[in-house]
Amino acid sequence: MPGNVEISLSNNGWNGDFSVDSTGDLILAADVPNSPIATQQRVYRLLMSNPRSFNEATNAPVSIPTDLFAPGYGAGLRMSTGQMMTANLLGEIESSIYAGLATDPTIVNSPAPIVTIKNAGNGVLQINLSCTAVSGETINIPSFPLPISGG
Repeated sequence: MPGNVEISLSNNGWNGDFSVDSTGDLILAADVPNSPIATQQRVYRLLMSNPRSFNEATNAPVSIPTDLFAPGYGAGLRMSTGQMMTANLLGEIESSIYAGLATDPTIVNSPAPIVTIKNAGNGVLQINLSCTAVSGETINIPSFPLPISGG
């Protein structure tokens, strides 16, 4: 079995239905040269998964993590949904992306990932990301929107 394998999602990203073959079995997405589909899906899931968050004053948990079995997993970009657009928010989103990628053992930190966040207007940020896998292959994550408040 290939090294990087994910369950294939029909929309090639987060929140898609699982892809099934003609017999109803789940289809696996596997990285192949010049088509790192499994890594793309895993990175996107990492970015969109919310880790458990804590109250700064009491250190008590205040949220339920996306992955109950790995409560620290995720960059938590979905927690930005609905927040007002500020320079500080953009910095927090960018920092969350870099911190999340640093936890993925199949993504290298050098060369550093390239993150571009653009205000697409109408309360939507457009995020573009490129990183390098341990195999040396460049992984381009398809551009994705992040809805926020205040365009």
